[in-house]
Amino acid sequence: MGRRQTLNGELVAVGHAWVEPGYCRARFCREWGKLEARARSDQLGLWSDESPVRPSAWRKQHKAQ
Repeated sequence: MGRRQTLNGELVAVGHAWVEPGYCRARFCREWGKLEARARSDQLGLWSDESPVRPSAWRKQHKAQ
C-alpha cells in the first residue's frame, strides 16, 4: 500500500496552505513541514509572493470592528 495522502497535505505541497507548528503537533505534521519547505523553495502558491502573510496576521489586520 502506498503513502496515505490527505487534502491538507496536498494543499501544503502545492503551496496553498501554511503549517502552523503551534497547532499541528501530530506525527504527520513533520511531513507537512517538509512539504511546506519544498513548496517554499520552489516558490509555489502563496510562496510565489515576496512576503506572504501568515493567516493569523491577516485575520488580525482585517478584524471586523
